[in-house]
Amino acid sequence: MRVTQAGYTFDLYYNGRSVRGIRMNPSRPVSRTHFRRAFYDAVGATLGCSVLGSTMDGDLVMLTVEVYCPS
Repeated sequence: MRVTQAGYTFDLYYNGRSVRGIRMNPSRPVSRTHFRRAFYDAVGATLGCSVLGSTMDGDLVMLTVEVYCPS
């Protein structure tokens, strides 16, 4: 699904245990911290999932996190 958070547009792919997000904006992110926070917030707001600990991995285009999503 495509979502926008904090000025970034992400395509999110959820497989039940993890979420992969691909940044669709052509411009470079403001900072790595801002970009990662926007992704974290997009996962929570869109899917209602909690990101597990420090499982975030990736770069300025694609990020992956492990999540817990209550049913």
